[in-house]
Amino acid sequence: MNGNPTLPTTAQFAGLRKLIDEYLLGDLQAMLEIREPAGLGFPMLQTILGGMELTGKLMGGNFGLFFGELAKDEPRYRPAQNFFWRAVRNTTAHGYLVHTGIDVDKNDHGHLTQTRGGHVRIDLVTLHGDFVRTYTRLMDEVQADRRQAHGFGAVWESLSEQRSEVAKLAAILPPFVAPASVASSTSVSGTGSDSDLQGPSGVPARASGGSVTAVPSSSSDYPDRP
Repeated sequence: MNGNPTLPTTAQFAGLRKLIDEYLLGDLQAMLEIREPAGLGFPMLQTILGGMELTGKLMGGNFGLFFGELAKDEPRYRPAQNFFWRAVRNTTAHGYLVHTGIDVDKNDHGHLTQTRGGHVRIDLVTLHGDFVRTYTRLMDEVQADRRQAHGFGAVWESLSEQRSEVAKLAAILPPFVAPASVASSTSVSGTGSDSDLQGPSGVPARASGGSVTAVPSSSSDYPDRP
């Protein structure tokens, strides 16, 4: 794997996976535990779709690559790729609301069925489980050398390319002092200086718990097709 400079070492990939597992999957698990019928439905849906796109990019493709793998694991998704890309992902990413005609809940049944009103029903408990299974399979395949993470370099650079802007603002901000009552709480760290994860740019990343939201860096991250 190490002969191609675009591919990560075993330690690099394991470090990036640790970040994704702790931040993205950790946040999803926390949202999943809020079990009111629509509790945190919108951010949970966005996070699952973002995880699909991130994993597809890491494998050297995009949302469509991940969705194709998802459909291999769960055939019910085969006719739904355009629906999830255009009506769900693009609408929540650019319109900031769920598309008309889509009902989202967390009842753990009825996923991808038609409601009495003719809407499409998305159950987040089921979607979450399906996403995690396919994500885990793909990441395990990379770590077992059965698949290559051709998109590692692009993913890593997208996480570190704006570090100069981060540094400029950090330099003029006052230092953070935690109140005594919360001094032991965890923090979120994207890139730091005390980890074994070393990206192509030489900037390491550190995981210490919390949540991370990755924002695409340019309009090219929003292709017309998945």
